[in-house]
Amino acid sequence: MRFEVNTFGSLYAEPVRNGLTRPTAVRGEGYRMVNMGELFAYDHIADQPMERVQLNHRELQVATLEQGDLLFARSSLTPEGVGKCSIVASLPEVTTFESHLIRARLDRSRADSRFYFYFFHSYYGKAAVQSIAKQVGAAGLPGSKLAGLMVPRPATAEQTRIADVLAAYDDLIDNNRRRIKLLEDAVRLLFDEWFVRLRFPGALTNLSPDELPPEWRREPLGKLTSKLGSGATPRGGEASYIEDGIALIRSQNVYDYEFFDDGLAFIDQDQAARLDGVTVEAHDVLLNITGASVGRCCMVPRRLVPARVNQHVMIIRAASGMDPHYLLCAINSDERKRQLLSYAQTGSTREALTKDLMLAFEVVVPDTSTLAAFGQYACDAFSQREVLSTLNIKLRTARDLLLPRLMSGEIEV
Repeated sequence: MRFEVNTFGSLYAEPVRNGLTRPTAVRGEGYRMVNMGELFAYDHIADQPMERVQLNHRELQVATLEQGDLLFARSSLTPEGVGKCSIVASLPEVTTFESHLIRARLDRSRADSRFYFYFFHSYYGKAAVQSIAKQVGAAGLPGSKLAGLMVPRPATAEQTRIADVLAAYDDLIDNNRRRIKLLEDAVRLLFDEWFVRLRFPGALTNLSPDELPPEWRREPLGKLTSKLGSGATPRGGEASYIEDGIALIRSQNVYDYEFFDDGLAFIDQDQAARLDGVTVEAHDVLLNITGASVGRCCMVPRRLVPARVNQHVMIIRAASGMDPHYLLCAINSDERKRQLLSYAQTGSTREALTKDLMLAFEVVVPDTSTLAAFGQYACDAFSQREVLSTLNIKLRTARDLLLPRLMSGEIEV
């Protein structure tokens, strides 16, 4: 590394501080609070929805966040999660942080906090944090040790140039995420307008609340699908996973309308052959059927076909004549999602949402022309989303390849 090194603590504007302890019972109103969930979900803390807590005058003075603050996870269920770093971007209002997080506020005359945010996301930064992490029940990061970490110290102007290069990738990624969200929202809004409020083209206005429009019908999901079933655990479990191969989709990848590549597992050809019966195809709908994530539902990305699914994920494949995008939106609609969760709460087996339950799950099917019109609109929107998601993967890959070379000084800017 060509940069000189200094202790991280030498860059502080003030000593690091742990956040506030607030029991769940007293949360609900007041100021926004960053929790562990936000830290692990978002690298850039901004206007995300958060829990709220009350703060007294002293806490408002010492325990709030400013743009550029770095937040670190003090603990994690896994050792690799310790020290996960997020940076505070723009905040819409006063925001505090909880006790499992450490706030580091750097001296802006000596440090560009964006540079150190990227450093702690690089191999070098992660290795440095792991070197001081303790294993006491669950992995932990003492704030007192954070100050002693040796970090690169290029001139402040060079820090800024490096951060600008990397931030340009993140800006493109964030812009694409916003475009993806707009596309998802447009499809959801159209579904609600046509199939919940019944304001579709040619709709009648004199229907009773329980009456369906002409040519509409209610059908069990089993009659609308050509495949419905969950996967299995590969032989050897997690020990069989490899660095690259055929994707194995798990519950941590499946969210409502969104597919997360983080935590995606891979298996070899032999393992995949044993799971050939749970191979996903383009436009398959994926449903989490167990655990805390039960009921989350999205469409498989085309780039992962022919992936497999494990036993916590169900494949729902639309039959001929049934639009898969409509099925996805119907399952994710508020009313039907509440029904799914009620099944899960009363489920007596490990698979809270069993195959039999889902075969009988009732879906309202519109007339052919309305279904086709919605399907075309949703297909176009989801195709655009797929392009943007794939572009973001390429941008992240390029940024992550560049990151260690910039942090080490191998590339000058």
